[in-house]
Amino acid sequence: MERTPGEAAEASLPLDDAASACTAACAETAQTVDEPTEEPTFEERVTRVRKTLHSRGSFTEIMRKTLVFCETRRSIEDVEQEMATYPEFRYVDQSQRNIVAHLVNADGLDRFELDQDGNEVTPEMTEGLSEDEADELVCSYALQTTDAGKAAANELEPKKRLNALLDSIAARGGAYLDLLEFCREPRTYQAVADAMKAKGLGLKSTNALSSLPVYPSALLAKLESTGGLVWDEGWKLTSAGAAALKAAGRTV
Repeated sequence: MERTPGEAAEASLPLDDAASACTAACAETAQTVDEPTEEPTFEERVTRVRKTLHSRGSFTEIMRKTLVFCETRRSIEDVEQEMATYPEFRYVDQSQRNIVAHLVNADGLDRFELDQDGNEVTPEMTEGLSEDEADELVCSYALQTTDAGKAAANELEPKKRLNALLDSIAARGGAYLDLLEFCREPRTYQAVADAMKAKGLGLKSTNALSSLPVYPSALLAKLESTGGLVWDEGWKLTSAGAAALKAAGRTV
């Protein structure tokens, strides 16, 4: 892959061995939130989901999209199929169920056990059954975004992040828009670098003590992290990036 150089559920769901790196990162961020002595507040729950979304950059957009998709209750099979369509998912080292497990454990998603007919397994249905007998009733599960998950996903809505980036440094707004426009068609990193050079986009660092120029990789990374571009066998414009271009009067 060619990229730029550098870039509360009551019971936790299990994760497989491939998830160890992200598990550690999620656990570390979760530990930064003080264990509540009482029922956590809404903001504490949102903070927990937010930290999980930011625990690993390559998962952030996948998780955000999953939370949005699951605002309507979905079966895990439907969630797996949906996540497989995300271009970001092609470049991560975990399965859909592992990523879902992080969101469930962070209280971003609620998990509902289902029987063989797709009906929710309720406490009344398992009353009087042994643990093994109750487990036999469960054939699959469904997922639905919690109120904390909705709030955290809304904070990361690409349009908001991208507009904030374009407004943050006025001197770079034009360069960001130029790159978005250039990537209406999929572009390699070298093509982006050549285009910047041809346009004379030799931007200076915002660090007054640095004489280093701003490299194309830095601009691409910013546009990717804010949802304006996505890497999918080339740098491609997203719908949020297209909306930003339209708002700036840069229509085809």
